[in-house]
Amino acid sequence: MAHAIEAPATITAEGPTSHTQNQGLALLYGLDAEQIEMLRESIDPRRVGKDGKGFSHLEAWDVRRRLIQIFGFGGWSFDVKTTELASHVAEEKKGRNGTYTAHTVVYRVVGRLTIRNRSGVYLTHFDDGAAGDATNFPSLGDAHDMALKTAMSQALKRCAVNMGDQFGLSLYDDGSIQPVVATAAERYRAAALKVWDDPDGLLQVHADAKRAGALEAKVPGHDGKGTVVLGAWIVARGKELRQAAQGGVTERSAA
Repeated sequence: MAHAIEAPATITAEGPTSHTQNQGLALLYGLDAEQIEMLRESIDPRRVGKDGKGFSHLEAWDVRRRLIQIFGFGGWSFDVKTTELASHVAEEKKGRNGTYTAHTVVYRVVGRLTIRNRSGVYLTHFDDGAAGDATNFPSLGDAHDMALKTAMSQALKRCAVNMGDQFGLSLYDDGSIQPVVATAAERYRAAALKVWDDPDGLLQVHADAKRAGALEAKVPGHDGKGTVVLGAWIVARGKELRQAAQGGVTERSAA
């Protein structure tokens, strides 16, 4: 079960610029603007792997690394609240060196991820659980160790996903790396990319973003690296398309 502070209905994440948005959210949640900005970024695709079933996932060590990067060494902690040995099956099997006992062990774990601000003040916590197994281990100790570690790692990842895209929330959307916790500016960026070669479509996105007060917000560039000002980025692409239509040679904007 997740426990988190909720923003009042009168406070939104959509302001004139990403800087002022992040300042407001920082005051609300007790995180600083840099932390808010990191949490709202789309996930780096290099962090995403595939499990044995082909599903997108993050490694537990990578989740810990990102927790340290965003919240600091003392800004988070993970505590195991309960552990339960769910199953232990021992079977006699034949190996190259004769018969041996194969152990299959399953553990269930419930953990708690606690988040603190830069001053060490408690902000919130998230509880979640997971099961982990170890199959056909010849060593009973190794089987218990692997199953327990797997369950704890999975519980940590499930707790962390409550903090959004940096911790794999978007991956639940059919493995997508596009942010699902997005600002208005980020949504208009995505809309612009869908009509990237259509000047009329870009003009409409620009008009919609202007009405929403999102034109001055900074968003990731076309290739996802660096940042650009949304309105200027759309206008520059529109100019490229018009020049191309008139026979000029242009380069695709990849700021």
